[in-house]
Amino acid sequence: MQASRHMSRVRCQMFNGGIDAALDTYEDTDSPDLLIIEVGEDASTLFGSLGALAELCRVETELVLIGPSNDITLYRALTRQGVADYLQTPVTAPLLITALFELFRDPDKVNLGRVFAFIGARGGAGSSSVAHNVAWMMGEQTRGNAILADLDFEYGTAGLCLNRTPEQDIISTIANTEKLDDQKLERLLIPYDDNLKLLAGVNLPKHKQNLEPESLGHAIDLLRMLSPFVILDLPPTLCPLTRKAMHLADEVIVTATPDLACLRNVRSIMDMLSTMRIGDTKPHLVLNQINQPKRPEIKPADFTKALHIDEPVLLNFDAAKFGAADNNGTLVAQHRRNRVQRNTFEKLAYTLTGNPPSKQGKATFKPGKWLKGKKAG
Repeated sequence: MQASRHMSRVRCQMFNGGIDAALDTYEDTDSPDLLIIEVGEDASTLFGSLGALAELCRVETELVLIGPSNDITLYRALTRQGVADYLQTPVTAPLLITALFELFRDPDKVNLGRVFAFIGARGGAGSSSVAHNVAWMMGEQTRGNAILADLDFEYGTAGLCLNRTPEQDIISTIANTEKLDDQKLERLLIPYDDNLKLLAGVNLPKHKQNLEPESLGHAIDLLRMLSPFVILDLPPTLCPLTRKAMHLADEVIVTATPDLACLRNVRSIMDMLSTMRIGDTKPHLVLNQINQPKRPEIKPADFTKALHIDEPVLLNFDAAKFGAADNNGTLVAQHRRNRVQRNTFEKLAYTLTGNPPSKQGKATFKPGKWLKGKKAG
């Protein structure tokens, strides 16, 4: 049952051309988690082609070959070199599905995603904009189906910024803990593109909300099962729901503007987190809207020194660029012409996930495991 749930989320692409086509395709594109390639009868060139493919593919990519040979010696040689399986033609659909189930079945292993909670030191600090752009960048860098959850049930803007119209009351769904499972929650997700999905509902006045922190916690645990990266866009209030979200998150990111009120509020958030998340690292700090003309501000060095925070993220706000992105239903980070802002979000996403920015991909790339450091024979 669990395997069938995961298979229901598989995205499939088909290409003609065998290993040669794979070499061309993945020379400039990240390889998927699973490659299935049909090969011919000539085993003499097979290992050389696999070696070339291994240099292009990620180490996490699993490889299944389909071919006409029933030679057990060839099968053993391929599996010794890291090929996951070799299936003899003709291959029926049930046979292929069974092989894939066996390949990914691991009942003792549950891959849970990481949760990142974004909160502003005050309203208007730009935390939602940071969360939206970083969420998109995480999905873009890792091709990992990141989920952006807008938990500002009153005035959330994720739907507006991403040009999506949530139509469901997610509060009622999340509150019904007994009937909420990962499949039901997944049906609430709204696709933005291939790598980002949105969880958001119609905005409701506060007096209509009826959501307990434990119910929110259950929903967050389910989101971990649906995506490797879950980004929580929180309202700038320290209510029970935001406290619960920050308590469960793996990392907390606080966005502030360089003024005295934000300095005070960031200190209050840090004090609260120190009692709630004993032993955890300090939250990440994003200093937004710095170097604004004709506006007095606390210098970033003085701001961070007062909080004893090292290496904050400094974000130069450009009202024209952010406004144009919002009006077009896109994100600043999506447009390469917004190089300064894009690089900032890229570095922040890298800091949080550990996945290098795309421009560093060649330098930090780890080749696939097939034939890596080995020779056939």
